[in-house]
Amino acid sequence: MEYKELQKTIEKLDNGVYEICIKNGQITKINKEKNLTPYQKTEYFLSNYPGLKNRKEYLKKSLNNIELKKIYSINEIKATNKDNLSDVEKIEMIKEERIKEIGEIDYLVDFIDYGLSFIENDKYKEIIDLIYFKKFKLECVADKLGIDESTVKRNKSLLVEKIASNLFQNDILEKLNKLIP
Repeated sequence: MEYKELQKTIEKLDNGVYEICIKNGQITKINKEKNLTPYQKTEYFLSNYPGLKNRKEYLKKSLNNIELKKIYSINEIKATNKDNLSDVEKIEMIKEERIKEIGEIDYLVDFIDYGLSFIENDKYKEIIDLIYFKKFKLECVADKLGIDESTVKRNKSLLVEKIASNLFQNDILEKLNKLIP
């Protein structure tokens, strides 16, 4: 597909940022990048928090199972192509990738923990744990806490909004600045 045809296709969709997948010269998929609100971003982070912690533990455990035997020789030449790497070098690369991923997950978990710290003293903080981490339905949360389902909804929204306003202060300030003439 030529550039002009691609440009026409994008113009038909509307303005925005797109991820375009092309296979054999044909567009196979066009995804518009979503502009999530701070609230939506926070819900996304909270929903994925338990999975991140599980992934981190899995990586740590599997990292300990990798045994490295370093062999050094005089005038050793390092391979540049992954296919030409020795088993030891491949294992080292896997270990480095896992360590990097653990670091990235640590950053995200710390980021979410920071947001959660703003609701530590809230009366209904357990709502976040039950809905996002333990995957309870609203009615089950209401039953467990002995409160109305509407109270659960309202307080969930307030708690997520409180977390979001602290995690994404820059996004919120940017939106407010756009409103000021």
